[in-house]
Amino acid sequence: MKKILISMLAIVGSLSVLGQSNSEYDPSSDPIGNAYNLWAAKSTGDQPRLLSEVRLKFDGINYSLLDGTDSTAYYYSGSRGYWNNGGEFEFWKYDVGESYQYNGTSGTYMPGNEKLLSTYDVADRLLERVLQLRIGASPDFENRQRTLYSYNTANNIDTQTVQSWDYPTGTWINSSGTRLIFTYTSDSKYASIIYQWYNSTSSVFQNVRLYAYTYDGTGKLTHIETKKWDTSSGGMWVDNLRATCTYGGSGNMLSKEEEQWDVVTGLWKNYSQTTYSDFVDYKPGLTFRKSWDVATAMYVGVSKIRKIYNGDGQVVFEYRQYSPGDGLWHFSNTATQYYYETPAGVNIASKADDGISVFPVPATDEIHVKVDWSHSQAFDISIVDMSGSVSCTRHVAECRSYKGAFITTDLPPGNYIVRIDGETDCIVKRVTIMR
Repeated sequence: MKKILISMLAIVGSLSVLGQSNSEYDPSSDPIGNAYNLWAAKSTGDQPRLLSEVRLKFDGINYSLLDGTDSTAYYYSGSRGYWNNGGEFEFWKYDVGESYQYNGTSGTYMPGNEKLLSTYDVADRLLERVLQLRIGASPDFENRQRTLYSYNTANNIDTQTVQSWDYPTGTWINSSGTRLIFTYTSDSKYASIIYQWYNSTSSVFQNVRLYAYTYDGTGKLTHIETKKWDTSSGGMWVDNLRATCTYGGSGNMLSKEEEQWDVVTGLWKNYSQTTYSDFVDYKPGLTFRKSWDVATAMYVGVSKIRKIYNGDGQVVFEYRQYSPGDGLWHFSNTATQYYYETPAGVNIASKADDGISVFPVPATDEIHVKVDWSHSQAFDISIVDMSGSVSCTRHVAECRSYKGAFITTDLPPGNYIVRIDGETDCIVKRVTIMR
């Protein structure tokens, strides 16, 4: 196994997938049912592999590495990397994912208490992913949960089953487990997803939710119907939510509006509205979710997800904002920085020794950028605010070393991204403006 490590090992995003709540499957917060992920051109599978994800904490001014921050590093065998079956299901085909915790005193990462182990079949398809935990001071990892995958004849995911480890018997059991059952259209798009949970009393998986998807003649997702399983009527699917998706002239999904079935009035009522904007190719830089406020009879902002991408269209930085009803937008406690394997011909620098300096931090009226490439190239320098808007940009002719200053007196205080896009390099730095 080839171990790939970088200076900042990293997040728990993938580790938490196996630990998702078994009581309710929410497609609005999960890639499987997220409307936007169901309509977008997919990557070809040859993109740089994800090496690590670093969880940053908000310190009141900026997102920084703070003591106790959880992170995850990924290890691969051979040429395994990103996988997409040509339809909707996609994931990273790593062998091991290991968590780490940042020690603020020593400035280093210490081994964490979670590990993910993957098993593949002879066709290189993912069969299972096991979550192990290290309990207390013990150096050993113990099984906790696993996810099993089965496939149909078209090589699409057929079922995804989550099981728990039973310590007394030392076996995997379905108790408290969940299962997803997928069906597809002729061109491998989702037709439906059934979410089930395991009933230990009857020893069977019971229906909970059904998600049905409708597409137009061009293959765009237009509607999502969500139904609940009603046991009171002898077992049948009943209306719960329905969503309508709209698109712009470029083919990007611009909005998803959800309505909820009111069992009292027998009518559909407004529920939520999600808009997508600030696109990089087909991928949104801003996902803005609003919920319907009955008292004011209008949509009220609830959350914003902001993403910054590299030259390969991969997320390099992601954070959330939320509004608890006070009319203000607050930064979430954590953000995520993603690091990828260096692809052939392109160096996606992400370490302290990448040859790029941005100072001072924090800045007041000027931001200085110093560039020392390993080879000459032309590049663009952009300062991007946390909404994804480009505040200023500058093109630099081909050179190996560069020093320049950006006047920031017209920029409001806050957090910014300094992005340097070269012909063979892409570097992202964070900076704060304070006055």
